[in-house]
Amino acid sequence: MNVAKPQGTIYVGNAGPIPVFVHWSAVFMVFLAFRGGDDLSVGVAVLLALVVGIVLHEFGHGFTALVFKARNISVTLWAIGGVCASERDREARPWAEVAILVAGPAVSFALAGLSYVLGWVLAGAMPDLLVEGGQLAAFLAQGGDPKQVTGLLRDNYPMISLSELSMWGVTLTMMFWVNLSLGIFNCLPIFPLDGGQIAYQVQRGCGVRHNTAAIGGRGLAVAGGAGGLGFAYWYFGSVSTFNLIFVAILVVMSFQYLRVR
Repeated sequence: MNVAKPQGTIYVGNAGPIPVFVHWSAVFMVFLAFRGGDDLSVGVAVLLALVVGIVLHEFGHGFTALVFKARNISVTLWAIGGVCASERDREARPWAEVAILVAGPAVSFALAGLSYVLGWVLAGAMPDLLVEGGQLAAFLAQGGDPKQVTGLLRDNYPMISLSELSMWGVTLTMMFWVNLSLGIFNCLPIFPLDGGQIAYQVQRGCGVRHNTAAIGGRGLAVAGGAGGLGFAYWYFGSVSTFNLIFVAILVVMSFQYLRVR
C-alpha cells in the first residue's frame, strides 16, 4: 500500500489497487441509522445500506479515476459520507474530471435500480422470503394464495410498510431508498458535492475562466441549497434544524472551495 494513511483513520483493506480507510467520525452513521427510533432490524438495514452504498459510490469515482491514470487513489468512510482521494491534474482535463465525478452518482442510481428489480423479481419468485411478522406473512401461513401476496408486493413496493417485511425485504427496500437518496443528494449543484463539481468542470471544459466558473458555482450552491430546503418544506411540511445547519455548512464550504483568484 503506497497511499499514506489519512489522519484519524484505520485501514480496513483493499479493493484491487484502492485502499479503504474508516475515519473515527464514521460512528456518526450509527446515529443516523438508528435516530428514527425504528426497531433493530430497520436500523441494521439502514446502516448496512449506508455503508455499502457510500463505499460503492466512492469506488465508482475511484475506478473511473484509475482509467484516467490517476495515482494514489484511496477511499475513506467518514461521518456523513465518503471521500475518494487521488493525485491527478483536475484543471488540465476537465472532461475527464466530469467522467470521474459522474461515475459516483451513476453507481448509486444503478444500485437503487438493481435493488428495485431484485425486490420485484423476488416478490414473484419467493414472496415468503420478503414478508415476515405482518398481515401478508399471516395470510401465507394460513394457506393464502402467494399470487395475491405477489400482486400486493409488486403494486406497493418499495412504499410497502416495513412492518410487513422480513429482514431481507427491509434490507432491499433500504438499499433502494438509501442509494436513490445518495444519487439525488450528490447531484445537487453545491460544491463540493458531485453536482457542484460537475457544474464547475463543465464550465471549465467549455472554456470559461476559473473566476467566472467559481462565481457561477457559488450562485448554483445558494440556489441548490435554497431549492433543496424548499422541496423538503413542500414535501414534508417542515424543515428540521439539522437540515438547515447541514445545508448552510455545505454552502459555506462551496464559497471556501470556489475562491476567486
